[in-house]
Amino acid sequence: MYAPTTLAPARDFWLLRYTSVLEDGSLVVCERSLSSTQGGPSMPPVQHFVRAEILPSGYLIRPCDGGGSIIHIVDHMDLE
Repeated sequence: MYAPTTLAPARDFWLLRYTSVLEDGSLVVCERSLSSTQGGPSMPPVQHFVRAEILPSGYLIRPCDGGGSIIHIVDHMDLE
């Protein structure tokens, strides 16, 4: 989906994502950008988008007693 904006160019991300469930039911999601210089597969940027880089980032989603979840987010990115 492409949605033009006048505030900033649209961004394109090429990511490696790892997901794991811990013994207590928490969900861990780790991600970072892929690049051919790091030995990863290459993918050209999508037309009309600027390729941005996600540095090591992730989420920890912890279940709460009685329902619901607590979400911890760590995002580290270079939007170029």
